[in-house]
Amino acid sequence: MRFYSGEIPCVPDNKFIDDIHTQWFQNYELLEYGHSYIQWLFPIQEQGLNPQAQPMQKGEIDFFIRAVNDDAAVRNRIVGSYRLMMDFWGFDLIDAERGTLRRKQDCAPRFDNLNYSSHNYLRITRMLKFFGELRMVSFQLGALDA
Repeated sequence: MRFYSGEIPCVPDNKFIDDIHTQWFQNYELLEYGHSYIQWLFPIQEQGLNPQAQPMQKGEIDFFIRAVNDDAAVRNRIVGSYRLMMDFWGFDLIDAERGTLRRKQDCAPRFDNLNYSSHNYLRITRMLKFFGELRMVSFQLGALDA
């Protein structure tokens, strides 16, 4: 909650969420080889590989669900995390309200990366679980439809 509210940086990268969204956007090498940030961008109730990122608690799920509807800054950060990762995987976000995507014209290198770096499927699964816990079903469907 505090990370998405912009109060604390993620660990060990020591980056605030807004910095990740701006400084890491289209930095595909950093996104590919960094492994600790994904648990911060898409927290779920299960422990990930980064022991410094805590699993999401029930109260935090309630916070996120309320924030999606009532807190534009947190919702924009959630959408920003989705945009960042979907760009990394070769998609443009075309509807930030519904999570609708389209393939980038130059998506082939990003798709090749998915074929060679199967750990990204774990990242996709984590993201889908996160949106499920937040009841953002249209974002799950957007990712699956793309």
